[in-house]
Amino acid sequence: MAFKPLACNGKTAVEYLGEKSCPVGGDNCFSFHFFEGARPSQPLLALEVWDIYPREWPDVCCQAYGRNLSSPLDWAAAALAAGAQAIALQLKSIDPNGLDAGPEPALGLVGELLDKIDVPLIVWGCDNAEKDALVLSTLAARYAGRKLILGPVEEANHKRLAPLAAEYGHTICATTPIDVNLAKQLNILLQNQGVPLEKILIDPTTGGLGYGLEYTYSVMERLRIAALQQNDQVLALPLICHLGKEIWKSKEARQLREEAPEMGEDNRGVFMEISAGVSLLLAGANILVLGHPQSLRGLRDFIDLLFSPAQAENELWL
Repeated sequence: MAFKPLACNGKTAVEYLGEKSCPVGGDNCFSFHFFEGARPSQPLLALEVWDIYPREWPDVCCQAYGRNLSSPLDWAAAALAAGAQAIALQLKSIDPNGLDAGPEPALGLVGELLDKIDVPLIVWGCDNAEKDALVLSTLAARYAGRKLILGPVEEANHKRLAPLAAEYGHTICATTPIDVNLAKQLNILLQNQGVPLEKILIDPTTGGLGYGLEYTYSVMERLRIAALQQNDQVLALPLICHLGKEIWKSKEARQLREEAPEMGEDNRGVFMEISAGVSLLLAGANILVLGHPQSLRGLRDFIDLLFSPAQAENELWL
């Protein structure tokens, strides 16, 4: 199952193409400003699943999944059981600085996941533009019509990926450094390659808590201002924030209490992920990609509280 993102101006119809329906975007007001407009869809919360065993992950994240980490399919099933509304498959094995695997293993795994899960599948490369172009273009062609969400698509590889995504019906995560003008420029370039706006998600690049989050917040705010107040259709698109990887690679999230007792409990990364997630939701994020299932539960409670305050739990951690 996959989706068409809804433009921020609320004019574009949106739906998941599958058994379940869950819109994304459609805002005609600033985030959670229900007193001045409508936000017809709730933010979507996704969890990471790696295609290889996550040896780089901190213990607190590994403990959340246990033996399920040995199989991406089991990991995805555990993520769905924890409440994930989308799966963000991280193609770590294709990294040229790591295993440097070719497209074939990814082709098999993506096919198995598409057959096993009934939520959107985000397929994320290794942040190497050339290698991502090779693997993601192969996936786009093999799974024509299966509505994948492919990223990161950057200016450096968009000419190779954009036409294939447009031809085969996939959605693109348009990734740029934290800058409004660069985000708009890439969206225009994608349009020029035939990608309709309703098939683009804006990935503004996310800074972690204490590592540039304020800059990310400011740029996202300016993107929303351009869309809502200046009627800039090229920027009136849902925002996706790849938050988990930024939080869990930081020293503060990874250090154990025995190494730095002044830092507090080992699960402080969960608090960091929730705190950063709340900030990004307030800035206008429509999709958050998270690492820890407890973070997802905390953010789900926060979203429910703002959308349905009368029915929300008094305690956000439940």
